[in-house]
Order: sequence, then C-alpha cells, then structure tokens
Amino acid sequence: MIVNRLLIAFLLLMLASSARADDRVMITTNIDESPSRAWAVYRNSARENLLVYFAPRQESDRLETATIGQIQGVRPLGARLPISIAALDDRVYLAFSPVISDRRRLMRVYSLRAVPSPVGGLWVLEPGGQMQVEQPIVSDASLVGMHATSESVWALLQSNADALSLLRMDPSGWVSVPVTDEIDPRRVQLSAIGSDPVLIDRSGLRFKAHRFDTRSNAWETMPHELEIGRDTELHAAPNALRVIDRNDTGTARLRYWSEDGVFVIAEDLDLPQASGVAFLQGNDSLIAISAIDTEDLSDGEPTVDLTELDLNTNQVLYTGAPAVTAPVSAEEFRFLVVMMVLVMSGVLVVVILPDRADAMHLPEGSAIADPGRRLIATMIDAFIVTTLVGAAFGVSPADIVTLTVIMLPGNAWGVFPMTIVSGILYATLAETLTGATPGKLLMGIRLVAAEPGTPRRPRFWSVLVRNVIKWVLPPVAALALIDPETLHRGDRTSRSLVVSPRRDQGPETH
Repeated sequence: MIVNRLLIAFLLLMLASSARADDRVMITTNIDESPSRAWAVYRNSARENLLVYFAPRQESDRLETATIGQIQGVRPLGARLPISIAALDDRVYLAFSPVISDRRRLMRVYSLRAVPSPVGGLWVLEPGGQMQVEQPIVSDASLVGMHATSESVWALLQSNADALSLLRMDPSGWVSVPVTDEIDPRRVQLSAIGSDPVLIDRSGLRFKAHRFDTRSNAWETMPHELEIGRDTELHAAPNALRVIDRNDTGTARLRYWSEDGVFVIAEDLDLPQASGVAFLQGNDSLIAISAIDTEDLSDGEPTVDLTELDLNTNQVLYTGAPAVTAPVSAEEFRFLVVMMVLVMSGVLVVVILPDRADAMHLPEGSAIADPGRRLIATMIDAFIVTTLVGAAFGVSPADIVTLTVIMLPGNAWGVFPMTIVSGILYATLAETLTGATPGKLLMGIRLVAAEPGTPRRPRFWSVLVRNVIKWVLPPVAALALIDPETLHRGDRTSRSLVVSPRRDQGPETH
C-alpha cells in the first residue's frame, strides 16, 4: 500500500513538473494590465535564434495597436540562445550562459526597448544596433530563472549545495535578498504577483507559494496550496498567479491562485499542447506559440505556429503562421522622417512658390551656363563642405552625401543638418561677396541678378533664398538639369541666374 502511494506520488510529480511547451520557444510578457506586450525567442528556418515582439492588442489612445496574429521580427541572435528572458514595461531582458571574465564567472544580461513612433504602426528599437548592456550576474551558482515584477527584474540562483539566492536588479548591480528557509530548493520556480516576486515550491503533491512583500521586505506564505493537474503551468499576473492545466484532449483549464483561494476562470480552452504561453490585454486574451521541427523546412518557411484566444468567449482569434513585420530602429526612423520632410518640402516649393518667369532677364554679355558645368560646380562645392564638416565630426564625406550618417548610432545624425546649414552659409557668403563659389569659379561660371544691362551680383537676401532651396531641397535644384531653360525653382524665386561669358563677344568690362 505504501509502495503504491509512493509510486502514484512519483508519477503525479513527474507529470506536474514536465513542461509541454517546446524548449525551443521562450516567451515572456510584462504583467502590467495595460499596455500588455510580449517577447519570444525561437529558432527560424536558417537555424538562427530570433527575438520577436508582440505589440499590444488592446485599444489605447497612447499606442498603435497591432493586428491579431502579428509579430514583429526584432533582432537575430545567431547561434546564441538566452537561458532566460524577462519583460518589464516596454523592455525585454536576456540572460546568457556563464562565461569566465577576469577570473570571474558571470552571466551577461542585455536589454532592448520597443517604443511607438509618431508614425502609426511603426515601433522604434532602442538602442539601435547593439543591445544595451546591463549589469552582469556574477556568481558560481546556476540560474534557475529570471522574472520581472511590475517594478523590477529578479533572478533566482541555485548553488551546488542547493542553496537559493534571490537577486534584484538595481542600477548599481544585483542586490541579494534573503530567501525563506521554508522552500525546498530542489524544485522551485520564480514567478511574480504585481510588484512582488513569488517562489513556488513544486516538490510536493500540492504546490506552495511564498511571496516576498517588497513593501515590508518580508516573506509571506500564501494561505492556500495549489492542487496540481496532469500538466500544470504557472504564470505571473497583477493580482494572482495564473494556472494552466493541460490535458490529453488538446484543451486546457485556466485557474487563478490568489490569497483568497484557487478559482477556475475558464475550461476547455483550445490551447495547443506544445506551446509557450503569454497573456495579453490583462486577463482577456492569451497567445500560444509552438515550434515546428525545422529539419524538413527550407529557408523562408515559418518555423512557429501562433494561436490567439479570447479568454472571455474561448474563441480562437487566430491560428497559423504568424504575420511577421519589422519595427524600425531609431536611426531608420530618422531616415524616414528626413526623407518625408524633404519630399513634402519639395512638393510645397514646386507647387506653392510662384514661377516668376516673367521677371527673368539675361544680362548683357552673358549666356545661361550649361547644366553640366553647373552640376560639376555643385559637386565641387558639396565635396568642400562635406569634407570640412566631416572632419569636424569624425565622419566621411561619403557618409554625409549618401545620408548614411543619419543611420549611424548616437548623435552622428546631427551632422546632416549641420552640413545643410554650413552649405547655405558657405554658398551665400561666397556668392554675395564674389558672385561665385569656389566650384563655380573653377568652372568659369557665376551667379548674377536676372536683370537687363550690366551684370551685377544679386542682393544678399536673394542669394540666401536661392541657397536655402538648393541645399535643403537638392531634388528641386536638380530639376535644372531637365528644365528647358536650365533653371530651377530657386533661380526663379530669387531672380538670379548662373551664367558664363558669351563667346561671340569680347571680354566683359565692369
């Protein structure tokens, strides 16, 4: 009789602790009720680990919501697979396997944010390029798991002697919190309720939960124990622990485990067996992501199936391969904004500013400069300006001309507007004082007022207007190459002309 009871207890323990979720999928979600978002790591068809982002699904005045079934590819991780991930607010934290550095054993931790941009549907990654380096976990113990409460990130460690260590991430490093000795360290799980971390003792036939009250800095044992099912999973929540019990029929039961007791919330949920689960929209829906065996897949084929459920109605909102989109980095977003501003400004200049062709007159002894010489003169001036600005900011002229500087991390994007301002000042001063920039002088052309009679230099304000249009809106200036009169809107607006001496007359006198 005693042997039978021990055998039954052993079987129940093995069933309860065996996770049906595929080990190739890691998924986490922040436990704030709004806005709720999630992150996952899985292996794609190229055998690389990919970090993806689930944008909020619920309606919000502050955030652009994502459509059902949509995930956003965030960052390829290559062959490196994190050993644990945790989500806090709009940031995900990834912990990697221990390495030895300066004779210390440490686990490196990195983070990444996904924040909404002013452009609807686009999410900006911060930081761009590399992930942000967080304080590493320095310890000889093994990482049981990392989890975030609504206020901080926590890590649970276990030493070879089965001693437990609970750490809280602070700006200065990881701070140790004493662990209650009521927990069996052999089978323990880290979770959270609101702002408090929770350690779940899974060593018996009923699970016990020990909650660390961050306000009083004291451990409290939850008064009710959890009766486990065939396959029981625990998930954090704002006010309780969510409990998922899976069964062999392909359905699942959802329960709440709180200070007041254990309550059944939903039954017969159509939840895939081998899936990682995260809750979105507070308590209203969940997502389940299942890995597909990649052995027989070719590049480009989906390697995961996504299921989204409405917990209120048990309605399957989506099932199948996820719709993958890509959020933009901060640098890419700046590039899009600059291009949009340039295009819209060019349209406004071309459409709104008057043509004023009737005010244009060719001075005596002058001919309109041919487009080729004007283009070469502009290239010379652009090379001079970008070389000087690039040398001052430590970037190459090619990065400025090709707008690559906008995509560089840090404050390098500020070189582009500085180049525009420098170009305007450079050309305006040179043409106001001498009638030509160095590029124009080398090509034998100069800027004159579009007035009959003896050629004269344009006034300062006319030259300034012309160069603002030319340097801020290069596409508008480039229209001179195809204009029948080889004039662009800057020439016409400022009533100025780029001319060369007429070859059928002698030298001009001034």
